[in-house]
Amino acid sequence: MEPNELSSQPPLENVLTQINDLLSNPDLPPEVTRPLQAAAAAAQAHMTEKAEGMDIDSQPPGSLAPEDSRSEHCRGRPRFEFLDTPVESEAVDEAYANPNEPRLYGLPLGGVNVLKPPVDRFIWDTQSLSRSGKPEPSVLQPCTAAPKPEVGWYPQASKYALNTTIDNSYRRGWRYAADYHHATRAEDKEHTLQVRMPPDVTPARFDLNSRAFVSSPIPGMIRMPAGIPFVHHLDGDPHSALTVACVHTLTTLGEYQEGKRVAALMPRLLELTWGREASDTDPGMPAVFELEGLQLNLRSKSVKHELKGDGSFNLASTHGEGEGRGHFAPAVQTNTPEAAAQIKELLEILHELYQLIMPLSVSRFEWEMIRFQGLENNVLAFGGLEPGPTSCQLNSSSAANVLDFDLSETDSVSFSERNFIDLKEYASSERWRAGKLGKSIGPQGKPHGDFQDDPLPLTLFVLLFRLANGSDMGPFLFMRSALYIRETDEYILFASFRGHDIHSGTVPTYVKQLQDSIVSMEDAQELFKKFGPQVRCGYVLYPSMTATTRSTQTLYTPSLRFLYTPADPRIDKRRYFVAHGNTILGDNYSRSNRLGLEMVLAMKNWITLSGLNLKLSTDELLHHITYGDEKGAIHSLEPAPFDIDDDNTYALMTVYRRYLFYWRGIIASYSLGLTKSEFLSSQQSIARKVAGFKDLPPIPTERSLVPRITFSKPGAPAAQATEHSTCTSNPSGCIQDVEASTSDSSASITNMLPDVVSTVTADTPLPDSTTGPLTRKRCRELADNPEMEEPPPKQRKKGEKRRSTPVYTSSEEDASDSEKDKEAEMEDSRALDSNVFVVKAILASEISNGERRWLVQWAGYDLSENTWEPAAAFKDSESSELFDKFNSDHGIDLVRKCKKKVDHTPPNVEIGKAVAAQPNTKYIDALLNSSALLNEYEQVEGLRQVLVNPKEINLANVAPREIASSLVDQINRQNQLSTQLHLALHSTSGSSDSTGWNPHLADLTFACICDIGNSVSVLEVESGIQDLVSRGAQAQVCRSLVAAYEWLVYLSPSLAAQLVELQKEKPTELADQFPKLAPMVAHIVAFVQESARAQIAAREVDEAKKKKKPGRKPKTKKHPDPKVAPQPPPAADDPVSGAVESTIPVEANRYSSIPADLWGLIPASARTAEIRLQPINLKNRFDSPDSQAVYDVAANLLCRLWDEHLLLRPMSRVWQV
Repeated sequence: MEPNELSSQPPLENVLTQINDLLSNPDLPPEVTRPLQAAAAAAQAHMTEKAEGMDIDSQPPGSLAPEDSRSEHCRGRPRFEFLDTPVESEAVDEAYANPNEPRLYGLPLGGVNVLKPPVDRFIWDTQSLSRSGKPEPSVLQPCTAAPKPEVGWYPQASKYALNTTIDNSYRRGWRYAADYHHATRAEDKEHTLQVRMPPDVTPARFDLNSRAFVSSPIPGMIRMPAGIPFVHHLDGDPHSALTVACVHTLTTLGEYQEGKRVAALMPRLLELTWGREASDTDPGMPAVFELEGLQLNLRSKSVKHELKGDGSFNLASTHGEGEGRGHFAPAVQTNTPEAAAQIKELLEILHELYQLIMPLSVSRFEWEMIRFQGLENNVLAFGGLEPGPTSCQLNSSSAANVLDFDLSETDSVSFSERNFIDLKEYASSERWRAGKLGKSIGPQGKPHGDFQDDPLPLTLFVLLFRLANGSDMGPFLFMRSALYIRETDEYILFASFRGHDIHSGTVPTYVKQLQDSIVSMEDAQELFKKFGPQVRCGYVLYPSMTATTRSTQTLYTPSLRFLYTPADPRIDKRRYFVAHGNTILGDNYSRSNRLGLEMVLAMKNWITLSGLNLKLSTDELLHHITYGDEKGAIHSLEPAPFDIDDDNTYALMTVYRRYLFYWRGIIASYSLGLTKSEFLSSQQSIARKVAGFKDLPPIPTERSLVPRITFSKPGAPAAQATEHSTCTSNPSGCIQDVEASTSDSSASITNMLPDVVSTVTADTPLPDSTTGPLTRKRCRELADNPEMEEPPPKQRKKGEKRRSTPVYTSSEEDASDSEKDKEAEMEDSRALDSNVFVVKAILASEISNGERRWLVQWAGYDLSENTWEPAAAFKDSESSELFDKFNSDHGIDLVRKCKKKVDHTPPNVEIGKAVAAQPNTKYIDALLNSSALLNEYEQVEGLRQVLVNPKEINLANVAPREIASSLVDQINRQNQLSTQLHLALHSTSGSSDSTGWNPHLADLTFACICDIGNSVSVLEVESGIQDLVSRGAQAQVCRSLVAAYEWLVYLSPSLAAQLVELQKEKPTELADQFPKLAPMVAHIVAFVQESARAQIAAREVDEAKKKKKPGRKPKTKKHPDPKVAPQPPPAADDPVSGAVESTIPVEANRYSSIPADLWGLIPASARTAEIRLQPINLKNRFDSPDSQAVYDVAANLLCRLWDEHLLLRPMSRVWQV
């Protein structure tokens, strides 16, 4: 370079000034700012070296590009800025200040002495606060609560008050706060478990003037004003303020200096999210949810998505489960070059948005703790190097409430005459189509909690909409705090909240006509470069607990063959950040510094723990590691955020660690401690109740009070029925519950209704059944030898904990227990008889699994040894008195249980001989027990609700014949496959019969396995449905038998007597009141009257013969009188066939036959079919055709006709089963 050229160059100071001026522009994208920063750092370093007298030109040229500044003020990974205040000596934890204690990088999982932080020192600079003034109102009250639902709980908010003076701990300067007291934590947890979506979530009206939806306030909740944090003061202490939630719009973000940068990122974020239409000169860009090969989350794969692109997708890292605590690794996602580039840029933008927005939503102390944990643990945040969220979930949905209404119909109406459209009027019409977010994105579309998140950092939800103006965006609800977000005409929202607490989104609502025309709207064209069915897209930026706390393995690299990473045989199946994390870790600068720092910190800790020394500092190690940027330039790594070798820095680190663990303790005490399983279980229970199902324990295979019944053939031996209803009590002396005694119940029913249910017996297992109580080894021994003595009860050892008393049942679960467990249970039962344990007090009572039990405090044991016991435990005199007194004081009506001796001698019952009915008051008392009846009612009601709500059972539309056919086909295929597999694969080694796999066998196997995968869940549901239907049918059979009994004994005679009386006194009134029955009654009465006339005539003939002169033998006819009808043999369909001792000779006339359909009461095979009436029994003597006896016989004949043809004959097939 010539001297005149050198002198013409501007001074280095001027160049540095110009670069700094350019960097002050917040609208510059990262790809522009980073080279400028590097140039500024190089200029600064050059001037510094010249000032120190160094001859830079004399140094040999190297391959390194100008280094980035190591100053903590430069962009990238700066030194962590601690509070600019002296650290008190007592604040430093001795565990870290001890010189003999090794200094290690990274936060421990525990063992830190907590220290309450001086939150008043954690404040923002006044110049960085919001430019907006004090918000209104000063107090936010929840809306009027809705009536408490019969099932579950609606969210209920507290009163939130604005701070009276500006609070510099929040960038807004103002926040709404409510007190939260730990004393209500248990109640809050119970309410949260039972929380339900409140009413008025969907808009109530549509305003024809503004063409916008109008929403009603959600009862019991508070709508959050945008831009203002909501805070809970723990136990009313303002110094223990915990941010609950905060929502920002682009407008509220514009109040801060970060607002311009956020607005500058929006066009690219929208384009990457919604896509860009292709043109002749532009290949376009698919929406992120339309990327080829994009993988759904596991929780979302089971959802039947309405449209392609709907669902939940993981774009960054995830916590894999299955081995110990699992591992943290890149999510399995599409990795085409186009998709990787698009997702990578998206993650970088979202990472920057988190850095810009989260400090505006939380307090300074909370933000410092988030940053401190992220930097010290080198938390693997996606998209960049700054502390931030570790995982990103994309939820895209087309689900919405759609109103199909032609707005042009109202154009000609003046504004003064227009009004609101009440959406309730359209809720059940074809113009309204309701959408469900859960059907579109899965469980994330319903109330849920992110229980695997780290509770210390907040989640940032970036929610985008592609809706026409006037549409309702759908509220986003925070169930625990009863706050909700509802904005209008916003295309993007930023919500910060605690993911552990239950929250839920809802679907938007729009007018189809307006949404269809969004393509032609100018403002929409400026925002969206592509249109499609998806209207809602959200990015959930959340911190994984395992990643932020380093409590599990992070899959950075495959096996290194050294250290603690052994060779991994699953290396081909796993994903590692060094190989698969380029999309997640950000640009080369961020990726290289993240991975390099991880390696150096691990090496430093290794050397320290090994007692070795390293001459290079951490920053020097990082400086000697280089990487290449996107343009090929070589750079050194940035320095570490902490210099652990510096005493002052290390002292400050120990203080901040104590602050952090104190804050974790505060958050833990605020957390409700919910788990996913208990919340889902509670929500499923509520869903069943809302749908009409009762939240009952599983119905046992054998009902306890109403046994399932079977029908035996007429004339079956009575001894057989007795054997079939074997007593279920334990022959060894176990306490027998009278309420569960199916043998007593069956015997009692048989004795009480011998004429109706003599063929009804309890379907309890036979003695050799695998499900019977006598299958237990000990029980079988005692059953075979009733005189066998029991061994003495095993005494409890000193200090041994007491086992709770078992309750024996005949369920299949008990039958599957091991013999060892059964003998142990019997020992426990015998221990009750030994009076080793003394009841001190009875504390409570409850009904569990259909049985009542009592909470017992035992004498000589602490409260932790309290147990729940059945009534069988209270048999001695002392506990019996306590038991009876407790039940009396609490109004518990109970049939006491008694020890029952089992008589194994079969009763001597003669076959076919009726047994005299014996009163069984115990069974009646048990049957009428109020608690048992209530429980039985709830079970029956649960069954009824299941059967009357078949739409709730999605897989219940298959006919039983189809199910049976499918089962047979599947069994045949599996049998065929098993045979072929045995012949092909299971032959003896070396045998010539072993053929191995072949194409046909492989195809058959895959077909069978696929069939199993598709059918098992269906068969399981159908099995449950068929069981419920079977139980309902059994219950209806019992009820029908009772109804039949009532008909036979009372209803039929009563009705027949009334009808015949009307025919006698007022035949016209009979025709008017009973038009369908009048012809039958008149015909039967006429038939009996004709029979009476014939009887009277025959009697007169007999009397005339007796008056003839004696001695003369009357002439006898060799042939019967043709005028007298011969007596036909008894008809098979005659109700009194075989029962007539003698009959009245009657001429055949029109009354001797009746229609086979009984005048339309029953169907008949042919209209000409008839039923032949048999002659009247001679035992009925008639004085005249109009005597009362005629009408009595007519009523009896009506009853027999009805009974035979309406009940007994149709039920004859039952008695033949």
